[in-house]
Amino acid sequence: MVIGIIVVVVIVVIVVFLGIWIISAKNRIMTEEQNVFTELNNAKLVVDRRFKNIEATANLMKSHNVQITSAYEKVVAMRSGANQSNPEDYAAIDKELQNVAKSININVERYPELGKLFDVDKFQVSMAQHDRDVESAKKLYNHEVEQFNTLILTIPYSLVAKNKSQHVYWEVVDSQVKDDYIPTFD
Repeated sequence: MVIGIIVVVVIVVIVVFLGIWIISAKNRIMTEEQNVFTELNNAKLVVDRRFKNIEATANLMKSHNVQITSAYEKVVAMRSGANQSNPEDYAAIDKELQNVAKSININVERYPELGKLFDVDKFQVSMAQHDRDVESAKKLYNHEVEQFNTLILTIPYSLVAKNKSQHVYWEVVDSQVKDDYIPTFD
């Protein structure tokens, strides 16, 4: 009789601890996934900030170059059709923004009178900073994705993460042109 009670108590304790662990594991998985969403939103804000900077500059330069206008309109169309939860859509927008920024720099060099319309040096410095901010935001997002993906793939968490799927990394491509934005005063 005593052995039966001890066995029942041991089983109850094991079940309680298992239940507590499952709740704890699910909470950790949920926290890590929320960190992924937070960093994705932060990265989107940084890309949007760069978009607004380019938008202001492109609006100023529209009358000088049809190419900038069409590139800007393409980015606006991409942005409005972007899936807000998909980093791949924002990666495509980010790549187009880099191309628009390059186009602006090329046109400023071609048409010196544009320099009278706005402070080119400030624009170039600000674009370089935006590029660095975007790269940092991507890296933070990817770090959180790595943490989450690793968590749901490792035992014992994988046992309670059956309905969770891995998040997609945001491709980080070090821009060849980002330092070209920084003016030289030679």
